[in-house]
Amino acid sequence: MIYYILVFVYIIACLFLMAVILLQAGRGAGLNEAFSDSTQSVLGNQAPNILKKATAISAIVFISLALILAIMTSVRSRSLFTRGLPANMVIPPSAGGASATANQEATSAAIAEKIKEVAAKVNASSNQATATANKTVDAVQEKVVQVNNAITTASENVETAVKTVEEKATPLTGTKQ
Repeated sequence: MIYYILVFVYIIACLFLMAVILLQAGRGAGLNEAFSDSTQSVLGNQAPNILKKATAISAIVFISLALILAIMTSVRSRSLFTRGLPANMVIPPSAGGASATANQEATSAAIAEKIKEVAAKVNASSNQATATANKTVDAVQEKVVQVNNAITTASENVETAVKTVEEKATPLTGTKQ
């Protein structure tokens, strides 16, 4: 029951926080100025201070409730493997008249087999992803080598061009035109 009350309070805090943020004046002024006279604010002269305090308080309430609800949700939704089966849960015997223990063992074996299948699929997907990532890394390294070679060639061409210009350039000092 308290969980649902906290969810309701959380929704109210969210709506209040949105309203307070929208009322604040930003670069282009807030909704507060859009619906009021430009010289007088809806909340009076202390509007910026009131809105800043309201924003801070509602943000603290919002974050606190988010954390509390997250913890409560994680506690409520534990797996049967970590909590165990409920005491009042009865596993019916199979049609062949086997005992409840044999039925539980068969169910456990089936679950274990499914877990092994899923683990094998995950392992195969992981291996495939690793291979793809390795190919991508190799391709990137190859491109880096190509870029480095291009930079070296361009640098050599620039040095050659500078030397050529220096050799062909005639000094202009002392000459009249």
